[in-house]
Order: sequence, then structure tokens, then C-alpha cells
Amino acid sequence: MSNASSTSGTAYANLDWTQYIRYRPSYPPSLRELIYRYHTRNVPGKTTAPDASTHWDSLLDIGGGIGISSVPFIRDFRTMHLLDPSPLNHEKARVFLAEHVSVNNLQTKLEFTVAKAEEYANKPAVTAESGVSLAICASTAHFIDPDMLVKAMYRLMRPGGTMAIYSYWLPVFPDLDPGLSVVYTKTVTRAMRLCIRDEATRNVFADAVARLCTGTTVMDAIAVPDDLFEGIQRIQINPQTALSLDTFREDPAVPFTPLDSQVREHDGKYTYVSGTDPEAEGWTMSVDLDFLHGMIRTILPADIQLSKEQHEELYGDLDRAFVERCLSGYTLAMWGLDMILATRRG
Repeated sequence: MSNASSTSGTAYANLDWTQYIRYRPSYPPSLRELIYRYHTRNVPGKTTAPDASTHWDSLLDIGGGIGISSVPFIRDFRTMHLLDPSPLNHEKARVFLAEHVSVNNLQTKLEFTVAKAEEYANKPAVTAESGVSLAICASTAHFIDPDMLVKAMYRLMRPGGTMAIYSYWLPVFPDLDPGLSVVYTKTVTRAMRLCIRDEATRNVFADAVARLCTGTTVMDAIAVPDDLFEGIQRIQINPQTALSLDTFREDPAVPFTPLDSQVREHDGKYTYVSGTDPEAEGWTMSVDLDFLHGMIRTILPADIQLSKEQHEELYGDLDRAFVERCLSGYTLAMWGLDMILATRRG
């Protein structure tokens, strides 16, 4: 989360990406297959990716940081375009993605644009004919005005293309009593407050928190207009992880103005559970206290230095709760993911 200022243009402007890769859950293959299953329904007679049609021409990652969210998909597209407002992220993305393409002997062409999606989408050169086949936006979606995001994705896509907006939230620990999940969420909330250093940042966080806390999932603040998209699906993976979101809502990182849920009765709604449904596989992993600390560090600004007292104030409750409950030093963590899939109308 790092520097969520209004001037940086992104919530991830000065992030330690090495720590992010190490201490965040990886996107499992099931996410890719779930999106591709939806995407390929628009390719007559085609059930798996990729093929020679325009449906596999181009991938757009909006607010993608250094391109981590693109990695599961990049091998299947001729062109991958990273759109992010941070020049620093782009410097790192060029290295990270080029290395991934080289190591895996891929032929994918990489393109990079330093811009916000809503600004780039309004350029005269952007047309439906030049639009992308698949547009994705992961966790950064919380920091973008939802109406502007969806309209920008529409303008940047070709007719029949797929829009995928998704985000995981904080884990719960299903093998233990709910107490550790509650303590962990409260620790993350305290870490978020350390990110707020000025009024502009506070406003950015207030908007993001309002979107997170709308409805029953972290995607419910996003409206998908029927005149722009069809085949709208709202997918919830591991709804039993709602405890972490409910805990966050009880004492959010910053006061916010509530929003109305944008979920409609006619939106398709699908639920999958790890251990039962293949669509939800890969969202559990064994973690230790170091991992939980590390995930919290990915939220803090990269330049922050905690004193001994601040470290105890931030992590003390979590450390004690973990040691009391996890005699082996490890426990199972489960993440939930919420996602919107939709097809761009012609």
C-alpha cells in the first residue's frame, strides 16, 4: 500500500516489491483458469487458451505496479501492456517482466505507458479497433474511482473483450479459533494508519476504505453498466473469510462515508470454496509469524522506521496471540477473492 498520496497517482508508488513478492499470496493457476473459462466462451468451439483469434491478441494490466498480476496471463497473449502512473514502478516493471519473458522463452511483446487509466483512455488514438482482448485490474482498483475505472476499461477494450477486476483481502486462519483472525485484521488496520501522513493521503484512504466496506464483498462498490457490458458475473471465493472484512468494518483505518452497493439482482453470482471447488484451489497456505509480519510490512511505507516502542505497539498483540495458539509455529491461512467478470458490448 505504501505511498497512497494524491500526487503519486498510485497506491504503490514506493513499494518494496521484493518484499511484496515474498510476503503476499501468489495468484494461483485456478484464477487464470477461471478467467479463461469465461473469456473463451466468446470463442466459438474453443474451450482452452490460446488460439489465433483476436481474443488472445492483447492483455492490459491497469495499475499493475511492476506487473505481478500479469504474470499468470502473459504467456498466452501476443502483446502485454502495463498501464501504471508511477515512473518508478515502470522502471522496475521493465526489468521484472523482461526477465520473466526471457526465462520462460516467451514471444510476448511488452508495452509500457506511464499514465492513469482514466487519462489514457481519453486519448484520441484509443479506439475500439485498437482495444485489448483482456483487461485486468487487481487490488489497485480500490484506489481508483469505480465509475471512471469501468468506463476507462470499456474504452480500452475491443468489442467482445473480457474485463476482470479482482482483489483478495486479509486471510483468516480456519484451523484456529477466530481470535487470531480478529487480532491480525486489527494489526493490519493499525499499520494502515501509519501510512496516513497528510490530509491528501487521508482522503485517498477514506475513498478506498469506503469502497472496501460497501456491501458484502470488496467489489460491491463497482457498478457495471448494462449498456457497456454484458454477461456480468460477480464471483466470491471463500466467503467464509468475511470475518476479516467484518472486523475491519467495525474499526476501519480511517472514517469514511458509506456507499451504496452496486450489485443488481440480475448480475450473475457465483461462490467457490477451497477444498471443495477447483475454482478456489490455491488460496490456502501454511504460514508462520514471519510471513504475517512480512505481509504487514508490504502495507507500510518503504521508508518508515519503527522504534522499539512502535514495533511493540504494532505487532505485540499479534505476536502474543500467535504464540498462544500456534505451538508448532505454523498455521493454515485462507484468503478470499472477489472478482467481477464482464464482456464489452460492441
